Amino acid sequence: MVKRYNRLLVAFYVLTDALLAMWAFVLAYGVRFESGLIPVPKGYPPIEQYLHVLPFVAVLTPLAFQIQGVYRLRRGRARVDDFFGVLIGSILAVVLGVVSTLYFQAYFAADAER
Repeated sequence: MVKRYNRLLVAFYVLTDALLAMWAFVLAYGVRFESGLIPVPKGYPPIEQYLHVLPFVAVLTPLAFQIQGVYRLRRGRARVDDFFGVLIGSILAVVLGVVSTLYFQAYFAADAER
């Protein structure tokens, strides 16, 4: 019975992490291009480009946290351990996201333009 609740809790964590990552991605677009806080000298990209990437962000963030071991439920784990697990998982998600988008842009988008 406890194992079932642990699985539900992990599923809840994965779902909320995916939703919050997507929300943060759209919020970052708003802060960058819509708020006026940062000058945009080269123009505004359409929001549709960012919305097409949202499913990728929703998969990538929980995957990075799983690789880092954030979803392993352990008793007695210090908050510092949780903090560094989330920090390293977030850094890993950003690095994987940048590498994969650069790979896609270099090998697939370049072929479509030719």
